[in-house]
Amino acid sequence: MRKWIKSHQYLSAFFLSFLLGFFITIPWIITGKGIFTFLADYNTQQIPFNIYMNNAISNNNYLWNWYNDLGASFIGSFGLYNLFSPFTMILWLFPAKYVPYLMGPIFMLKYGVAGLTSFMFLKRYVKNYEYALLGSILYAFSGFQLTNILFYHFHDVVAFFPLLLYSLDKLVIENKKGIFLLSVVLNAITNYYFFIGQVVFVLLYYIIRLITKSYKWSFKNFISIFIESILGIGIAAFLLIPSIFFVLGNPRIDGSWTLHSMFIPTGTNIAEIIRSFVMPNESMNYRAILTEVNFCSVESYLPFIGAILWLSYLIKKPKEWSNIFMFILLLFMFIPILNSSFSMFTTNYYARWFYMAILIMVLNSIKALDEKISLKPGLIINTMLIVLFLLLVLYTCQDIPMIYNKENFMVIVLFTILNIILLCLIFKYNKHKEILLFIGVILYILIYGNYFIYYNKKLSLYQEPMTTLKSLNNIVQNLEENIRYNSNDYYYNIGLYSERMFVTSWNSNIEGSSFDFYNSLGIYRGVSTQIPINDKNLQEFLSIKYIILSYLDENLVQIYGEPIKKDEYYIYINENYKPFGIDYNNYILENDFKEIPNENKSYILNNAVVISEEQLNKYKNILTEYQTESKYASDLEQNEFILTKNGFTADIVSPKEKILVYTIPYSNGWHATVNNKKIEIEQVDNGFMAIKINQGNNKIEFKYYPPGLKIGIIITIFSIGGTMVYLIFKKHNKNI
Repeated sequence: MRKWIKSHQYLSAFFLSFLLGFFITIPWIITGKGIFTFLADYNTQQIPFNIYMNNAISNNNYLWNWYNDLGASFIGSFGLYNLFSPFTMILWLFPAKYVPYLMGPIFMLKYGVAGLTSFMFLKRYVKNYEYALLGSILYAFSGFQLTNILFYHFHDVVAFFPLLLYSLDKLVIENKKGIFLLSVVLNAITNYYFFIGQVVFVLLYYIIRLITKSYKWSFKNFISIFIESILGIGIAAFLLIPSIFFVLGNPRIDGSWTLHSMFIPTGTNIAEIIRSFVMPNESMNYRAILTEVNFCSVESYLPFIGAILWLSYLIKKPKEWSNIFMFILLLFMFIPILNSSFSMFTTNYYARWFYMAILIMVLNSIKALDEKISLKPGLIINTMLIVLFLLLVLYTCQDIPMIYNKENFMVIVLFTILNIILLCLIFKYNKHKEILLFIGVILYILIYGNYFIYYNKKLSLYQEPMTTLKSLNNIVQNLEENIRYNSNDYYYNIGLYSERMFVTSWNSNIEGSSFDFYNSLGIYRGVSTQIPINDKNLQEFLSIKYIILSYLDENLVQIYGEPIKKDEYYIYINENYKPFGIDYNNYILENDFKEIPNENKSYILNNAVVISEEQLNKYKNILTEYQTESKYASDLEQNEFILTKNGFTADIVSPKEKILVYTIPYSNGWHATVNNKKIEIEQVDNGFMAIKINQGNNKIEFKYYPPGLKIGIIITIFSIGGTMVYLIFKKHNKNI
């Protein structure tokens, strides 16, 4: 067996991680009747996201997405969720109904690829390939990976990242052209957000290696790196450019720093980082100690061995390039402004780049084994860090609970102590320490990996997402299209599954103009949309006809009347909803609208359009200033509205010129015609679209094309051509 592994090292690296992934996933596929489920975001985001992406691509409906929030760019909505990842593309090969059944096996595949790519990188730095194999499973099943089962799309990024460092080494050390370029393309199209952090990391990696002289400086190599980076990013421009346009409108990337917040981390963050080094990974939702929830992905525990080996190597060989780099990475972890450089300098503390630092931790751990470094320094520091963590917990949690789940806390403590004891015994008393170390790591992954999934599934509120999605879908398929739905207790992204316009959505990425609208009403919009169901005026304005709940709400009965009972659901009908295309006679200026109390604003929106001073100058002959006694009354003779794949059409007959508002998020990507003549689209109501219609018949057509997509495609085409020229030139000029 050992001989076969030696002669098939790369295949072994893939299958070792694949099989471990199989054994921590298959039990839960079996108990899930063929579908791997986990909790929260995985069940209510990742499953419907992937189903919808599959449907959209199959139906050539990939420019505008009607079913995310109030509507949003398809690329903008799902580019962050690995729309063009090779793993996602595999799902495109199958009908959408099979997607939930395939996500578990794809998980296994991601583990296998992570093992393979990390082995390719690690093997360069150790004499004994078996240590590289060990390192590959340490990377593929680190605490970061287990915790982020919640975020299915993170695993694609982890799987492909090592190729960037591997291919850069090949380019700088061996002058192998083209591999780095392809790695840049692969990582850039997999996830643009993570790619930004990867650029920062690779830059640091390159600079440190030059400074430490583990890379030889060569101007020719530098030019090759520059050209391949530019061409790689250029090829990915079809995704990167429209994504940049889209994400700039998302206020979650905004934030203001103070001098203190830039350089002084919070006690909680310090404690969490230290814990992540020395203790098995925590859950995000149901944590045992320090904080009840934490979605920052602060996890870096290496299976079984923790931080002991890489800390030992750091102490024994501090001048080694990988240790100097590790020291720099530790600074970045603890200093907030440096940490934020991996996530577009957001003021929120995110540790979603730790997987890259973990690869260096793994590298130093296996180098410690390969160079027979003593375990003692790392063991001492590891123990001191555990004590420091406990002291920080006591300090941080003086007035709040320290332990949130005693059962899970005891399990984590047990594994922490047991791992340290067994590791010490292996290194002190046994001649077959390499084999026993392998066994220890594998057993830890299998036991703790399955426990971790069990623990989270046991506490999950959304254990059977497909049951809920299917049952809700059966209800809404018998109701009208071209109107909106609402709910306040179903965050399953049912709209994506059923292809109905549910305003209840759970997706970080919506149009910037939607954020503007919610903010104007004082509605907080973080990662999910919650339109108050008892605000009847707002339901009317947003064309929400149906409100679907799992319970009978007497307050809603007073507002909307008795609901219709369908299976276990209550359907409240808002008979006064406005159809898409609201014709206004009255206006209110933006500055005046701001002064109105939030609770009264939805009433105003039903009776007047909110416009700017500049817009008033354009349309003052059509609109009248809003008065308290003004009431909305449509006098359109006809108003037909039909959704199309990437826009909508409408036939309207109006007795006079009017301003017509569509409660669809404004974007520069929208273009409109009335009676085949291009017309200007105005942004009104703090985020929606309006046009002027004529007296008589109006055949209206709106089409959406993502801003930046056209130029992105052009750059991609030219970059592909440039790449072909570059590779041909290099092939015939090998000395360059």
